[in-house]
Amino acid sequence: MGIDEGWDALRVDESWHQTFWVAEWPRTDVRTGFLEPLLYAGDATRVITLQVRPVATHKALAQLNRAQSDMETAATIRMKLSSRIPLTHLREEEDLAVREHDLVDGFGDVQYRGFVTISAESKDALAKARTDIEQASHPARLVLASMSGQQAAGFVTAALPVPLEGE
Repeated sequence: MGIDEGWDALRVDESWHQTFWVAEWPRTDVRTGFLEPLLYAGDATRVITLQVRPVATHKALAQLNRAQSDMETAATIRMKLSSRIPLTHLREEEDLAVREHDLVDGFGDVQYRGFVTISAESKDALAKARTDIEQASHPARLVLASMSGQQAAGFVTAALPVPLEGE
């Protein structure tokens, strides 16, 4: 098996692959099936991998406390400057309060990671598949970023998912 890793693509024998990671998830509520545009975009082969990783409660509470402290500091600065409080700030405070209630009530916290690997028979077909996937990410409200310089690692993580110890 011949493997040639480039900055933006990976060639394994006669097939070409490119892996993206989900750099930004939807910021608003989405309907069930919001990933459908990625599933049906173009005619290239693709693998979509979603990883849900539990976060230890003490780590989740520490992250939450840091975020709440940052919000309180920002609110104090805004009050001193007589600046208005934007709606995004209020929504983030609400979200933090809901997360705190959930953690205190015993619900766990999780982190999401997502990867999309596209495969094609030629470099030109891979470029077309990339365009199709990038366009499909917009209605799904995702921001995809190529795993530049890490295509082999991304391919193994996304297209050949195996559990990793200690992560």
